[in-house]
Amino acid sequence: MRRFFTLVKKEFHIYVNSFILYAVTTIFLLLSGYFFFTAVIRFDTFLIVEGISVEEGLFRQFFLDMVHIICLTIPLLTMRLFAEEKKTGTIELLLTYPVKDMEIILAKYITCLILFTGMLLMTAVYPVVISKIWKLNVKVILSGYLGLFLVGSSFISIGLLISSFTKDQITAAMVTFGICLFFLSIAFNAGWAGYTGQKILVHLSFLEHADKFGKGVIDTASVFHCLIFTICFILFTRESLRSRYWRGLR
Repeated sequence: MRRFFTLVKKEFHIYVNSFILYAVTTIFLLLSGYFFFTAVIRFDTFLIVEGISVEEGLFRQFFLDMVHIICLTIPLLTMRLFAEEKKTGTIELLLTYPVKDMEIILAKYITCLILFTGMLLMTAVYPVVISKIWKLNVKVILSGYLGLFLVGSSFISIGLLISSFTKDQITAAMVTFGICLFFLSIAFNAGWAGYTGQKILVHLSFLEHADKFGKGVIDTASVFHCLIFTICFILFTRESLRSRYWRGLR
């Protein structure tokens, strides 16, 4: 465990001393603030007169907007994980340390997840402020944030895998963004796939799962979907590193 925490500390040190973390956090907060303000104006102007609850009329839309913001910012956060190590050549030194590949992978993943969680917690000021104006159902808000956390954790695992394939951070970010966007929009035209195909595509869509959480529904199927998705991509990353054995690069 000491070796693992040493790796996590190393990753934190790299992030804290890089411009990327502060740029991504700024973009994340600016976009979330803008979309939250837009949701408040829309709710106060049009929906409150229709008797729609603040959770349904304001936060459900805000959580869906946040999923897209996460889709945009997570690739920027994860693009350097392995790509930078490969570009600078430090990946060779790192992989010769007396640590397991999975320890390296999990250290990078956990570091990103903690940083993302910190960014997400900064937006908790929004429901706190709204609770001073309108009465909130705390369970629905917590459910929505749980959904965002699970979606973010899944997207981080995608970025981890893609970063292990390339030395170029921009390429890693673009490919990760494309895959994340694909899994968000995969159910948009699900009707053409027939009944069974539609059910499969809807189940694969992170947007659909996030919407359930945003409505206050903690569906175990949605939770397991995100967890299994994350575990699979972490295991794929391990195989990506192990491919170095096959190519004789280690």
